[in-house]
Amino acid sequence: MENGVIKKRIFKLSLFFLIGIIAFIAAYLIIVYTGFSIKCPFHVLTGLNCPGCGNTRAVINIIQFKFLKALSYNYLFPLEAFYMLRLLFISSKSYILNGKFRFDDSKPALDIIVIVVLGLWFIIRNILGI
Repeated sequence: MENGVIKKRIFKLSLFFLIGIIAFIAAYLIIVYTGFSIKCPFHVLTGLNCPGCGNTRAVINIIQFKFLKALSYNYLFPLEAFYMLRLLFISSKSYILNGKFRFDDSKPALDIIVIVVLGLWFIIRNILGI
């Protein structure tokens, strides 16, 4: 593969991440300084907490170095964050090498485990009201 093609893909990916970081910072500032937030559509429609409910508040608290408080919003936030970063890393690697954002993974058992754990968390947190 041509070195110039890889450099161009890395540049595009870097630009994509830079725009994402800027959007993240803007959203953080809007939420923290105005109190504006978007409600979880799943929670609004069903009254149930999805496996990701509380993650926005958790991220805000992590940025403010309030790690235990962040964990109290969603106990599985660290697992979810790790898994999302893993997806992002593998997809980015695929884009750099193949030019396509694909999740090519040789560990489908991990994906199944994460899905099962999130499903169980959904059930448990709604039964216990966590």
